[in-house]
Amino acid sequence: MYGIINVAIQDYALANFGQEKWDVIKQDSGVDIDFSLTDNVYSDTVAYKIAQATANEMNLDANVVLQELGENVIYTTSTKFNSFIDSRGDTLKDYLVNLPNFHNRIAMIYPELNAPQFKVSHVEDDSLHMHYVSQTKGISPFIKGYLIGLTKLFNEPQATVTFLESVTNGRQQDIFKISW
Repeated sequence: MYGIINVAIQDYALANFGQEKWDVIKQDSGVDIDFSLTDNVYSDTVAYKIAQATANEMNLDANVVLQELGENVIYTTSTKFNSFIDSRGDTLKDYLVNLPNFHNRIAMIYPELNAPQFKVSHVEDDSLHMHYVSQTKGISPFIKGYLIGLTKLFNEPQATVTFLESVTNGRQQDIFKISW
């Protein structure tokens, strides 16, 4: 996981729960990193651990927290690191089609990242399938939130993100249909 995602996680917790609760959530999660460092690489289990600790502390459903964290990644990236968004496409479809290439470049820059992969299939005029491949199980609500965040960013209010299925062949593959 690239450090920008951790900035978004921290922003989410501070905005929704405040500094005191954020400190408790970090401690309860067992995650001991500097959430302000954007150029560092972290395991993608960080989001999962933070979501679990948030759910426990705030008496929320962990999948809801994961989805909200995913949405907030897009919000934080678009407001604090907008060059990442601007460089991937002018429309939702363009962005999604370019997402696998962006992640491939990140994986080459940070080989220690063990980056997840995005793959696109079934590309139509009004929809496509996004495949998220990772070694981390249970992260699909985060990815769904990320995709929902993109539909909001690109002002596609009629867009839907539907989880289709999970396939495990050594690595977890979650498949989503995004329609607009």
